[in-house]
Amino acid sequence: MDNSVEFSYSGIRLKFESVSADDHILGIMQRSATFYETDVLERLRSVLHERHRSGAVVDAGAFFGTHAVFFSRICTLRPVIAVEANPIAFERLVSNIRANKAAVLPICVALGSRAGHATLIPGSPLNQGSARVAYSDVQNGDIVVRTLDSVVAELTEPIALLKIDVEGNEVEVLRGSSETIARHLPIICVEAHQWRGLIGTIRMLDNRYVVLDCLGYSPTYVLAQEVLSTPIRALINALWVARACLPEALRGTRWYLKRLAIFLRT
Repeated sequence: MDNSVEFSYSGIRLKFESVSADDHILGIMQRSATFYETDVLERLRSVLHERHRSGAVVDAGAFFGTHAVFFSRICTLRPVIAVEANPIAFERLVSNIRANKAAVLPICVALGSRAGHATLIPGSPLNQGSARVAYSDVQNGDIVVRTLDSVVAELTEPIALLKIDVEGNEVEVLRGSSETIARHLPIICVEAHQWRGLIGTIRMLDNRYVVLDCLGYSPTYVLAQEVLSTPIRALINALWVARACLPEALRGTRWYLKRLAIFLRT
């Protein structure tokens, strides 16, 4: 089986190789002949355009680089910092950056609330993008952990976007990003599989951000700062949390809560 996919997007020819021919994300891309989660990517491009945001991107949990390449080649954001802790995925990330001539800086570390080490917990053989790290104080852990603040400390460009897809460790990453967020006020995109992850994200942002949308194969939230009163922001975020707590079977109620949250923001 082929572990690669080629397609054109916005007139640009692109090619990606995944970690395995059986990879879940690769399979979706092969069947659709486009990027994985184009709804998320196009929503982010739209939000960045509406807010006239340009500059750098931090892609935390870049896997084999589809989103990082999109931010670089399609959104023309510079630079894109792609952080991936899994050494196997990192090799593919580097090769895909080169193959697609993307202005992306790859860094093989895990992001966390403080410097240290972590252990890699492999994902499913059919979905290696679900690999995650377990944080540890043990000095001989196989994965180096840095804070996002330290990664971007010498960056001179404004940070327009922070994308976090770290399989349940999103709050840990945000804890190590507080200085960056306070300084740059980036658009934030967070995958949060569970409602607890969404609550933790909102709390870490101290209700300064409001959820704009939820898209993707896994719940992926787009957040930004809006000129809204604190009670309205809190209400909108509470509606998104309520939606996240409901099972997929209650599609009608989930749709209503989403529409109400979007209406209140506008």
